This record gives sequence, structure tokens and C-alpha cells, in this order.
Amino acid sequence: MRLSLLIILLIFAAPVFAQDSSTVIEIPPIYSGCEGYDNNKDRKACMSTNMQRFVAAHFNTELYFTENLEAGDYKISVVFVVDKEGNIDRVDAKGPTQNLENEAKRVVKSVPQMKPGMQKGIPVRVLYNLPIKFRVTKKDVRKRKRKN
Repeated sequence: MRLSLLIILLIFAAPVFAQDSSTVIEIPPIYSGCEGYDNNKDRKACMSTNMQRFVAAHFNTELYFTENLEAGDYKISVVFVVDKEGNIDRVDAKGPTQNLENEAKRVVKSVPQMKPGMQKGIPVRVLYNLPIKFRVTKKDVRKRKRKN
């Protein structure tokens, strides 16, 4: 069954430091396959594209039917840290239902290890915000109702 959903993923990064959270990160975490870029703008764009593909490929869209969502636009806000080893850590999500929050957390936790962010040559933790936006259409709602 094909689900008519628009999934939009945007990634915003902010450095996470114990003493100074206002410092701009010198080198952001690098997603696998993005190593060839030599500037942060291109690295961030590559990471955003790859995260978008990863989440879209691994998110269980059947949940939209089981959660009985009405037609409309929805957002799951996911916050996570890429730690000093490049692993995903401290994942939290807020969304329209607990099951969708749990699915968003599951998917983000399964993102492959990255090269960690660097500040003055030292690996650092980097905080990310990942909004997952999607649309449930009236057609999707009608399909769900016919199924039930």
C-alpha cells in the first residue's frame, strides 16, 4: 500500500559544551560518505541529505494508519547528540503520539556512526534538532477507514 506522505527533514546543529555553549563548532560531525567535502556548508548539506534519506527509508509509515491521525500536517521534533566518538546519544522526541515519538527515536538511534565534531582538534559533543514533518491526506484517511 502506498502512503501519500510528504516527509521533510531539516537538521540544525548547535555545539554542546559544558563550559561554553555559544561557541561555533569548527568541524561538524561528518556523516559516512560526506568525508570528501572540504567546507562546513557542503558537509552540513551532505549530512542533511543523508539523514533525510535514512529516516525516510527506515521510518515505519504504517504507524500513520494505526495512530488514527486525521488529515493534516504533523511534526515530530527529535533532539539528539552526536557524541565524542561519533555515536548518536541522548535521543528525545516530541510528536503527535507516543508511538510516533518512539519510532522517531528508534530510527535516529539506528543512524550509522559518524566522524565526531571537532573543536581545536579535539572531538566534541554536538546537539542536533531534527524536525520530521509529514502530511496525512484525506485520501490516506479514507483508505484507513475503508480498511477498518
